[in-house]
Amino acid sequence: MNNLSNEDIFNRFTITNNPISLKDIILKTGSDISINCKNQLNEDLLDKILIFNIRDIRNATNTSITFLYNLSYIENLKQSNVPACFVSYDLAEYIPETIIPILNINPQLAYSLTIDLLYSNRYSLYNHNNNNSNINITSQIGKNSSIDNTAIICENSIIGNNVTIGRYSIVGPGVIINDDVVIEDYVILQSTVVGNGSIIRSGAKIGQSGFGYTIDVDFNAKNQLEKNNSKIIINKILHVGFVKIGNNTEIGCNTCIDRGVLSGTIIGDETKIDNLCQIGHNVIVGNSCFICGQVGIAGSANIGNNVKIGGQAGIAGHISIGNNVSIGAKSGVINSLEEGESVVGFPAVSRIKFWRGINKMFKFK
Repeated sequence: MNNLSNEDIFNRFTITNNPISLKDIILKTGSDISINCKNQLNEDLLDKILIFNIRDIRNATNTSITFLYNLSYIENLKQSNVPACFVSYDLAEYIPETIIPILNINPQLAYSLTIDLLYSNRYSLYNHNNNNSNINITSQIGKNSSIDNTAIICENSIIGNNVTIGRYSIVGPGVIINDDVVIEDYVILQSTVVGNGSIIRSGAKIGQSGFGYTIDVDFNAKNQLEKNNSKIIINKILHVGFVKIGNNTEIGCNTCIDRGVLSGTIIGDETKIDNLCQIGHNVIVGNSCFICGQVGIAGSANIGNNVKIGGQAGIAGHISIGNNVSIGAKSGVINSLEEGESVVGFPAVSRIKFWRGINKMFKFK
């Protein structure tokens, strides 16, 4: 089971509902289309355009709807054959002519509502039935595996050969654990695939829903006065993605790794993650990385191979860290870093520039 594609893993944990017309999506998300589009597209045509899934720009297809709220992805959108894209009014001019701009004052809220329309989670950790047994009869367990009698193995999970699972750990529905894996005590795995030879230390929580919310006033308000007097809407973004952990990785005690929103949170082969780290939804961490204790990586950050991150460093979301980068302890990385850079401080700058600044500060004193 170690050769599953990301699409296979996604479908393992998520149910894709029936397709919905673009017309219905526009109505149910409180969106609109431009006057030019209205002149070219009537309601009958919008009703015939069926949307089967919602994807980020890089993974969207001709049956998807996507979303743009950051111009750093505009080049990806230009190369896409997606039929429609959620976008704010101020960014609508950047949408290619071949794509229908779905206008919304809060495109992030619109895409969150569309996730609710198109998907549902296949499993719930808290709604499974093991028939008063710790090991569900539908689970598959390989040879020479050792499972503590307090551990819970949920339905349709697959456990490979020579796997050890410690006290009070929970292997959630559909989870796949490949061969020679050690799961220590009090671990919870949901919506996760674990590669060969990996170690998950005590208390780690992997595959739970991430910290994703949209905040908006009532999109049905007819004018600004109504909006100003409306209650704030806080909408939890449904997470239907997964976590994929590579081979020979190590996840430290009490570390949390959130599942992706629409795709995967991915940890590469041979990567070692210390205790008490937080890795947000859709983060990609490459191979052979070292991530020290109390590091926080925000959603959709992309970390290359052989990256070293010192303790208590923070990585902003939606940025890229190149291969062979070194990030000093307590650094705050708010911009993308090129391959081979070595940075420290907040905001993180090159070590040479940082220490020159420190020397000047002490000389000034």
